[in-house]
Amino acid sequence: MSYPKLKIDNYLKIFKDYTETFLSKDIDDNTKTNLKLKQDHSLRVFKNAEAIAKSLNLDDKNLFIAQLCGLFHDIGRFEQFTKYKTFKDEVSLYHGALGEKILRKEKFIEAESLDIQNIVYDAVYNHGLIAIERENPSSLLFSKITRDADKIDIFRIVAKYYRKSGPRNIALEYGLKNTPTISDVVMAKFKTQELINKDELQTLNDFKTMQLAWIFDLNFPFTKEKIIEQGHLNIVLDSINAPEQGEILRKLIFASINN
Repeated sequence: MSYPKLKIDNYLKIFKDYTETFLSKDIDDNTKTNLKLKQDHSLRVFKNAEAIAKSLNLDDKNLFIAQLCGLFHDIGRFEQFTKYKTFKDEVSLYHGALGEKILRKEKFIEAESLDIQNIVYDAVYNHGLIAIERENPSSLLFSKITRDADKIDIFRIVAKYYRKSGPRNIALEYGLKNTPTISDVVMAKFKTQELINKDELQTLNDFKTMQLAWIFDLNFPFTKEKIIEQGHLNIVLDSINAPEQGEILRKLIFASINN
C-alpha cells in the first residue's frame, strides 16, 4: 500500500468522526437528511477529485492533495446547517470560509507541510464562489479540481432529485417558488454564457438555469465528459416547467458542448 493511500485513509477517518458528531446529536429528520446528504456528497467529491487528478496524470503527492481538497471542501456545511437550518450562504454565512476556519481550528491537516495546508485552505475557500478569488499559483490547479469535482456530484444530486416525485426538500430548492418561468436577467446571462449569481434568482427555474450554466465554467475535459455521460443535463432540462425557455437553454448548452 502506497504512502499517500495510508495517509488518505487516516483523513477519511478524521472526516467521518467529525461529521458523525453532528449526525449523532438529537436532531430532527430534516437536519439529519441534509447532513447525511452532505456527508455522502463529500465522499463522492473526494472520489471525483481523485479521478480528475488521475486524468491529469498527477504524481502521488499531488493526487493526495487533490483528494484532501475534495474530502474537506464542504466541511463547513455541517456546522452551517446545524446552526442555521439552511445551505443558503446569503442568509447564514459563506460555507467555504467557515470550512477553512474549521480546518484551522480543529487542526485536521496540521500533520501536513504548510504548503499543503495552504493549498487545501485555498481550495476549500474558493470552491463555492462564483469565481475563484485566491489565484495563488501553488493552489490554483487544486481549486479548479475541487470546483469541477463538486459540480460533477451536484449535477448528480439535483438530477436525481428533479426526476423523482415525492416530498420536496426546500434546502435543495433554495426556498424558491416553482413558478413556470425563467427570469429575464437569468435568461440574458445564460445566453452570453455568464455565470448567474444566487442573489439574482427569483424562481426554481432560475436556480436550475444557474446550475446548467456551470457547464460553461468547467476546467477539465474529464469533468464535461463525465457530466454528459451520466445524462444529468437532460434530466435538469426536462424538469424545467417553462418549455419554450427550456428549449432555448437546451440548444445553447449542446451547441456549446459540440464546439
